[in-house]
Amino acid sequence: MTKVSIIMGSKSDMPVAEKAIAILKKFGIGYDIAVASAHRTPHRVEELVTKSDASAFIAIAGLSAALPGVVASFTVKPVIGVPVSGALNMDALLSVVQMPPGIPVAAVGLDRGDNAAVLAAEILAVSDPSVAEKLKAYRKEQADKVIADSEKVEADAGCRGFHRGFRIPDGGCDHREGHHRVLRRRRQHGRRRAGPQGRRGQAPGRVRGQRPHEEGRDRGGPRHVRGHRHQLRDSRRL
Repeated sequence: MTKVSIIMGSKSDMPVAEKAIAILKKFGIGYDIAVASAHRTPHRVEELVTKSDASAFIAIAGLSAALPGVVASFTVKPVIGVPVSGALNMDALLSVVQMPPGIPVAAVGLDRGDNAAVLAAEILAVSDPSVAEKLKAYRKEQADKVIADSEKVEADAGCRGFHRGFRIPDGGCDHREGHHRVLRRRRQHGRRRAGPQGRRGQAPGRVRGQRPHEEGRDRGGPRHVRGHRHQLRDSRRL
């Protein structure tokens, strides 16, 4: 039984369709494929759609990209539109995305036949547990690939990337520890440069946490500061 029907507006769209076919084969999903132009062969498009037993459609087209919308007008089944890149990228993209109310088309990125196939598989997985399991395995495969790529990049960079990591005895690499070590060194360096007069940017002689009007308490200070201190002492006696 055909579960996904792929319709291309032109034979030149085959490279995009091949991406979708590769994913459908990976998931073991049955499919068929045909070429039909929404403008030159509208009756053929109608015939292909109305007579198909597919559960979902993938419509691939470029330029004005009317094909996905025309396919959607002949069926109530899910339709996934794939705009094809070319001289008029935005025209193809907006033709798929900007459908009128009541006739929606799911849109993927330019030339993303693979994403269209994955989306079709997700639609089928709602009622097919075997497809759902294959999708989970596919997600795990993608995650493992990202981790493997990251490990290769870290090894090639010698663990001296953005976080300034360092090699630990067993040959591994911990970027976070290296980053924290740099921060600790910077803080210590700042304390050494500040010296006995406090931190950098702090007024000389002022004790950390001391208010400006109290800065002369230990060294005589301005006359008005001393007078203010005496007034406070006298008020306490009263």
